[in-house]
Amino acid sequence: MEALYFNVNDGYLEGIVRGYRSAILNTTHYLNLTQCETLDDLKLQLSATDYGNFLANEPSPIAASTIHEKATQKLVEEFKYVRSNAMPTLSQFLDYLTYAYMIDNVVLLITGTLHERDTNELLERCHPLGVFDAMPALCAVTNVTELYETVMVETPLAPYFRKISVTDIDELNIEIIRNTLYKAYLEDFYDYCKRIGGVTGELMSEILEFEADRRTINITINSFETELSRDDRAKLFPELGKLYPDGHTKLARADSLDHVKAIVEEYRPFFDTTLNSFGGAATSEAKTLDDRFFEYEKNIIMSNIYSQLPKYVTNSPETKKERQPPVSETTKKFVPDFVTGILEETVKDSTKVYASKLKDKVLLLDNPLKTSNEKKKRKHSKKRVRSMSAKEKRETKIYEIPKECHRYELFIPLNELWLQYIDELYGTSSPAHFTQKLLKADFHGAILTVSRSRCASYIGVTGINIHETENVFKLITKDNVLKVIPKGHSVFTFLLRDHMFTLYGDQFRFRSAARAAKKFKNKPTIDL
Repeated sequence: MEALYFNVNDGYLEGIVRGYRSAILNTTHYLNLTQCETLDDLKLQLSATDYGNFLANEPSPIAASTIHEKATQKLVEEFKYVRSNAMPTLSQFLDYLTYAYMIDNVVLLITGTLHERDTNELLERCHPLGVFDAMPALCAVTNVTELYETVMVETPLAPYFRKISVTDIDELNIEIIRNTLYKAYLEDFYDYCKRIGGVTGELMSEILEFEADRRTINITINSFETELSRDDRAKLFPELGKLYPDGHTKLARADSLDHVKAIVEEYRPFFDTTLNSFGGAATSEAKTLDDRFFEYEKNIIMSNIYSQLPKYVTNSPETKKERQPPVSETTKKFVPDFVTGILEETVKDSTKVYASKLKDKVLLLDNPLKTSNEKKKRKHSKKRVRSMSAKEKRETKIYEIPKECHRYELFIPLNELWLQYIDELYGTSSPAHFTQKLLKADFHGAILTVSRSRCASYIGVTGINIHETENVFKLITKDNVLKVIPKGHSVFTFLLRDHMFTLYGDQFRFRSAARAAKKFKNKPTIDL
């Protein structure tokens, strides 16, 4: 019974998020974008990705701000869709992610009110993830007192404003207010993740602890040569992180950058590789302290994402080998046995030759020309290598497989090798983009199933494809029967990464080698 309810709460959203993950631009996409000379070229390149035509209705010339606005809109729509379909625990977690944007938006409105600016204009500058239902009500206030009372009553940030009085809100204290709100927010979010526990509590604790340490260090450095006392500085430090509590006590008394560097041992390398303003060496590769913090935070988040997603969605060197399909012992022995069997005809100790000269080495199968004279001779030679005619191939039965070899288990290694090949071809692309690659893929070793056919006896036949010609697939079934299935008037399917892919035989009637070099055009699906 437990299996019936496995992932019943989050299964749908997990599939949605995996789809979002596969739509993220990869290295190839970014390489193509770097070749764009205009924003219109960039628009064209993006249209070939999962971003689709989200800029299609924008007139040329396109502004960079328009691309930023549309990309942000897409992010917000996807985030809201996930949150609206989430269970209560996950929904609350996603709400916490928006609170940081709410804090920045409210502080922006407070600053605008203090300077008597039109709050309706400020509302347009607010981040959409930080917009809440009572946001329009904040635009109707005329002074700071009304704004404070509205925030205390109408917004999710009310609990964080309890330590702030209306008399504290002035232009000089605006950054203190921001840091006070962030302190309360981080502590509340941290406690919530700890209550959830499990993997969420473990991974989010690491992220939030680093964020607390980052804010603590920045508050310390920015408070130098200001009127902020050491006690008031300490009150702004979030009570969590690797620096808490001993590091906080020392940082509250720090009065110079060198003192800070001596206290934060774990983050000291960040200071040694930054610009002169932070005491580092000025080089062409120098980065600011905030750059280093951002890069480190990005690495933490990406590491946590990859640790939770299936191995096949990652393409790092560490996981590339792990994501390969399992290979049986039969497959591992296939290549050395096959090569040594051929070598036995020409050498005495074939096993020794294979181990010393062939194993784990890259071989150039063509016969390379060693000297420049030989290259010139071949270049000017009119003699061509003669290939076998179709009649000679039929007479020699070069493509016929002996009946005694019609055994399914003999071709399992071929299927396992094909799974490795097709998994590498899939990479991190989405199923929609992968279908374009399938047009030129090799299917020798694939397990194909006839899902539709004009001949009823073919429907349901499943087997390993051991030979593909222009017009047929030859499948060996588990019953050790060789089935010759015509491509014409047949539809084939195969399963990969929990996705079912369909091959329309009528549009696939090419030899495997010819199909790899052919340019395909979009055609309508032809009924059988």
